[in-house]
Amino acid sequence: MKKYFSVTELRLSDWPASVQPFWKNVKAVNDPFIRYKTVLIAIVCYAVLSPRLRVKYYYNYVLSMILLNLLCIGPSGKGKSIVRFIVNMLIHLLFDIDDKERDIENEWKRRNKGKTRKEEEPLVCYRIFQKFTLPQAVKLEDNIRHRFGDILPFFLNADELGSFIENKRGSTEFASVGRTAYNLGEIYSRDTLYADGHNARVDICWNSIICGQEFALSKYITKEGLLLGDASRQIIIKLGEGIGDEAPRMLPFTTEQEMCINDTVNRLMAETFTPDGQLQSTHEVDMSWLDKDVKGWCDWQREIIDKSPSSAHDSFYGRASESAFRIATIIYYLFGEDPAKQKNVRRIYFFFAKYILDGLMAQWGKAYEAAMPKEIEATLARPTLYDSISKRFTRSQLTETINNLGLNTAARKVIYKWKQRKWIYEVEDAPDTYEKIY
Repeated sequence: MKKYFSVTELRLSDWPASVQPFWKNVKAVNDPFIRYKTVLIAIVCYAVLSPRLRVKYYYNYVLSMILLNLLCIGPSGKGKSIVRFIVNMLIHLLFDIDDKERDIENEWKRRNKGKTRKEEEPLVCYRIFQKFTLPQAVKLEDNIRHRFGDILPFFLNADELGSFIENKRGSTEFASVGRTAYNLGEIYSRDTLYADGHNARVDICWNSIICGQEFALSKYITKEGLLLGDASRQIIIKLGEGIGDEAPRMLPFTTEQEMCINDTVNRLMAETFTPDGQLQSTHEVDMSWLDKDVKGWCDWQREIIDKSPSSAHDSFYGRASESAFRIATIIYYLFGEDPAKQKNVRRIYFFFAKYILDGLMAQWGKAYEAAMPKEIEATLARPTLYDSISKRFTRSQLTETINNLGLNTAARKVIYKWKQRKWIYEVEDAPDTYEKIY
């Protein structure tokens, strides 16, 4: 089972033609994972261009959008230009739409400046932010709902994470709405009493590609935010980790590669908007064929957690799986939902579920354990509790081992879990004595 669920590397053939150039053309001397990081940037951009897609995840009861949050963390001059290059290449048509919408809003403001009786305000619908306020997001999403009769997700894109959290109020707003922005259908209600306030119940969703440095990241994902799930909703990649490493670079695209990418961007835009500027119908991508694999991978993670109780692992693996599932969905869609490509997409799910989980654990695992309330605290101790206990042990010996490892898990709960997993059995004629099967 573990071998089946462990995909340690992907191949060029695992990707659709519109993703392959980002895998093939990027080069980095000292970063063996640069290809995976680069395709992740492109995948999030393709998700931004696909707001009418819907999919049902195995552990959810309702349809969701393809919503992904990518944090690109690294020092200045260490690969962020590649992020800008990919975003500008794939999102340029949305930038053009946003510019026109902002021009309409600015012109309305110019004409009505200082007037007591103002013209009716246009329902402008720009969706790309480098920074925002919560009232602004509520108003714009409400505009979208009234103009199109449905919602559209925002796209948060910035070269510096600090632009979202430059003051305490902005940081709080960003974090609070970000917890509901990961899923479709989590409604945010805002009610004010002042005359110019915009009161509305809206469904704010977003994709994000945000660059930043470690210092800003530590201010964004706070101790409280860790426990509330701010970190688990992220996919984190590191750019230019080694001191003195050469920055990654993107080789020029061929004419054929550019044509393939542009054709895909134009197709996705046409599948979002009708020729007269309205929204196309939603399209559900049937991913039920991946349900067995999602459940299997998550069951495997729970087995690992039972052997070495880790609150961080327990908190992070679920959304790591869901983000990987969304990545798999957009890739399957780019393959034209071809059943012959399900094997490739399955490999992509397994790889990124672990890749995302490993990134979360490396960045925040120890901090999460330290932030846990003491009575339910767990650690990332190695070897595992199961491996540390002798083959035959008593309940009191288990309690002593738990204390020595710095865990705070009740022995009775561990025994119950291990018996349920059939990892131990109770020794006859020896009260409170157990023996390991493995």
